[in-house]
Amino acid sequence: IMKQINIFIAGAKALGLYRDTIKALSVDMNNSFAKSGRDIKLEILSYENFGNNQDLYDGYISNEADLVIFVLDGRIGETTKQEYVLAVNSKMKFARPDRVVFLKSYNDVTTDIAFINGMLVNDDYYIEFADENDLRVKVQTYLTHFIDTCSTTNETHSQSINDECNGGGRRCRWWLFVVVAMMLLSAVASLFIVHRNSNKPVLLIAGGGSARNYIER
Repeated sequence: IMKQINIFIAGAKALGLYRDTIKALSVDMNNSFAKSGRDIKLEILSYENFGNNQDLYDGYISNEADLVIFVLDGRIGETTKQEYVLAVNSKMKFARPDRVVFLKSYNDVTTDIAFINGMLVNDDYYIEFADENDLRVKVQTYLTHFIDTCSTTNETHSQSINDECNGGGRRCRWWLFVVVAMMLLSAVASLFIVHRNSNKPVLLIAGGGSARNYIER
């Protein structure tokens, strides 16, 4: 049985070139799957596929998408912000969709860049890209990994996660609590050790991939 992975591309309407690049990539990947005998199909849609009807593609993000790809060029509008929040809330409720942010390389940290860094939660991070070709390569790398982590059953990866947590949400939350507690204890212990062994002021930066990107810059 063919396993279809539903993907939505979010971002500014002006970035149609990048959306077209990703959609063209999905055609090539689907052809490759067919030739190799893999029963996988990527269905990649964007607002253009819904007649620019916000309610329709909001419903797609909430109810059907397994992955939302956000492509940003350093700016982020209110609609994209709302779509990101929608994807986060749906992930919390239904364990899907996953999300990834591809951000065009930048030189100056604008207000929008700061907001993008701030909106990334938990293990979210952004992947920088230089141009259209670089975006294609990096999206293909990401999708290849995403597909490889999908369930080997007829269900998509996100649905498998949903089934695993269905009726066991309390168990999942307990694991999350344990992980967060261990991270906090580790951070406190590290700060205590550094403080005891140095008279210099200590700056402790906490965060995920967005903090890492900030530190590297």
